[in-house]
Amino acid sequence: MKHIYASLDIQALADAMLSHIRAQWKNPFVSPAVLFADAKMEQWFKLHWLQSSANATILMNLKTVRLEQLLFDLIVPPEEANSVRRLPSELLRDCIITQLTTKTASGAYYFTTLDCPDVTQYLSDGAGGIQYIRLYDFAQEMAALFLEYEATRPQSFDEVVTGWQKKLYDDVLGNGICIDGVEYLTFLQLVARNKCANGGSVQFRSEEHTS
Repeated sequence: MKHIYASLDIQALADAMLSHIRAQWKNPFVSPAVLFADAKMEQWFKLHWLQSSANATILMNLKTVRLEQLLFDLIVPPEEANSVRRLPSELLRDCIITQLTTKTASGAYYFTTLDCPDVTQYLSDGAGGIQYIRLYDFAQEMAALFLEYEATRPQSFDEVVTGWQKKLYDDVLGNGICIDGVEYLTFLQLVARNKCANGGSVQFRSEEHTS
């Protein structure tokens, strides 16, 4: 039987959820899986748990699943389950840093070719070099924005990411990032590949492949 709870009081919903988790959690080492839409909600829920219970050890063993990761796993073809991974923000950030600091044939840094004076001024040190602290922050912010846009605005992604941002996105990601035989894809890239292989519609993996 499935129960649906609706309330404007998020703490009341969290308390109801805690009650169900505790009722189902018979073995402290075998946790029920709890699905969260995003990291902030997961962190808030865990903090609420700690404030309402003195047993932090049990919380440490709680199995949590992000919605984006669950959807990613559902559409990865079974034969690619071990060779395709969701692209994490940290890896995308590092790849953006590598791309931005790559030099062109003329010796100029890539970021100066984006045709965006504000980016060039922000990342340049004024002496032909790079401000590396700003570079790290900039790459981290762009990685987070790209993935956030994909998650929250998938239908209008190409309308939101334009100009120099689109060039950076395409040049960094291309058809994916491959490291040691493992291909890292964003969710939109995986959806596009899935649709291409299934006549234009998304094909989900069967339950026997996702258990």
